[in-house]
Amino acid sequence: MAPQSHISQIVAQTQQALDFIAKQNWKIGEVVVVGHSAGAHLGALCLNHPLLSKATLLSGIYDLLPIQETHLNHALNLSQEDILKYSPIHQQEQINIPCTILCGGLELSELKWQSQNYFEYRLSQGEDMISFEIIPEINHYSILEHYFKFIFK
Repeated sequence: MAPQSHISQIVAQTQQALDFIAKQNWKIGEVVVVGHSAGAHLGALCLNHPLLSKATLLSGIYDLLPIQETHLNHALNLSQEDILKYSPIHQQEQINIPCTILCGGLELSELKWQSQNYFEYRLSQGEDMISFEIIPEINHYSILEHYFKFIFK
């Protein structure tokens, strides 16, 4: 993926993967997207895909603007247009599936801010199927273990 592929290609490939799954005869029941970190960013950009029945976003990046001034943008090469188009915080389409946003209490303050800010933005759009929780004593890596233990109880 990045930096070999531009963000536009990565997002398109994510949508194509969901389209592919939607066409398969073997899919059954609900399809839940779970994304972590950059995967949460991609998941947030796909929330309106007709295949999805719910989403869980873990410790994600929802506003790409802060990345523009960091070393990460040397690899990503995000333009101002890319930042607006591919930041979930700037997506105005209504989300029609339940979406849970989780973040660890031991995360970097930027990641906690990103999660809280995205949640508040979605609420301001009138969405009522969205929830947010900061999980105490959990960091960027232990949140995965915590989440999978929780869902497989």
